[in-house]
Amino acid sequence: MVTLDRSLDWSGDSTYDLDDAGDLQLMYQTVLNQANSVAHLCRWLHGSTLRRLWPNLWLPARLRALW
Repeated sequence: MVTLDRSLDWSGDSTYDLDDAGDLQLMYQTVLNQANSVAHLCRWLHGSTLRRLWPNLWLPARLRALW
C-alpha cells in the first residue's frame, strides 16, 4: 500500500494497493500524468515495472510521445 502526495493525487482516495494490478496501473498513470518533477518520478516509479505496464497504460498521446 502506498499513499501518493496530495500534489499528485487530490482525489480523496490517494492510497493504492500495489499488489492489485488495477491499482498499480492506476497509480502509475496518475504519477505520469501529474508529476511535475524528476523527483516525483524517481520516488514513485520503478523502471522495470514501468516498462512492463507501459503498453497498457492509458496516457494522453502527447505525454506518451514525450516519453
